[in-house]
Amino acid sequence: MSTGKKIFYIYDKGLKKEVFRTFSTKKYTDDEINKLSKEWVEAVEKKNKEYDENKFKLAAEKAKDFQNKINIAYENEKVINDINLYLDKNTGNTTAIFGSSKKGKTTLLMYLYNKYYKDFITVLFSENKHINSYNDKKLLKAIRFEPNIIEMMKLINSKTKNKYDFCVLIDDIIDKKFNTILHKLILTYRNSNISTIISLQNVTLLLKSARDNINNMIFFGFNQDEEIERIIRKYLGSYLKGTVEDKIKWYKEKTKDYQFIYLNTKENKLSFHKLNI
Repeated sequence: MSTGKKIFYIYDKGLKKEVFRTFSTKKYTDDEINKLSKEWVEAVEKKNKEYDENKFKLAAEKAKDFQNKINIAYENEKVINDINLYLDKNTGNTTAIFGSSKKGKTTLLMYLYNKYYKDFITVLFSENKHINSYNDKKLLKAIRFEPNIIEMMKLINSKTKNKYDFCVLIDDIIDKKFNTILHKLILTYRNSNISTIISLQNVTLLLKSARDNINNMIFFGFNQDEEIERIIRKYLGSYLKGTVEDKIKWYKEKTKDYQFIYLNTKENKLSFHKLNI
């Protein structure tokens, strides 16, 4: 039996607070796991049923709107209409979005969620939970980074043979670099069918071992040349020619006006895109 309980709150715009239980300690019975799994599914189903047909239609129109957020990008005059992430169908997948504030990270994060993970059981961790971009009826929103929620996901799938598709969205939670559960989420929890999209203002906010195990890396613009140089040296240098100054200039050109660079680390491919903002 579990020896302790913890209460956390999930907020959803237009709804009252809902309280979900998460367990913080060691041993669980199969009955507890089955009950917990059922509660997660019922929570998502409840959210879906609370909105009538007209509001579903409105949500669908908003989702279509997100599809238009990714606009024309170019590489050697080649037009790229969309970003297509590398996804391993046998496990969860990790995506990291880096860039300074106000460059488009949250817009892209929500676009990727709508494109790839909308039907997953998804929890969003953000200290700014009232941002309009988060206005999605299926999202479970936590007011802070709560490792027990992630542990619960892993536990459920370990007891149900990865029955459920889980997704974790982390948007600008900047003080969890050394958190053990965040580290495991990126390194090993993908094997428990948990996918992650994390948005941060620079790459050093993740441990190196975590950064080296991300499937998809996306780079927006930065305000500091030092951060641009760090990214070029670590991730993009082999694709570029010229001096460091030349490469920094190239990076700034490719990331101005809500443009971004996508690096598929599994297939060593670069592509270039632009948000229509």
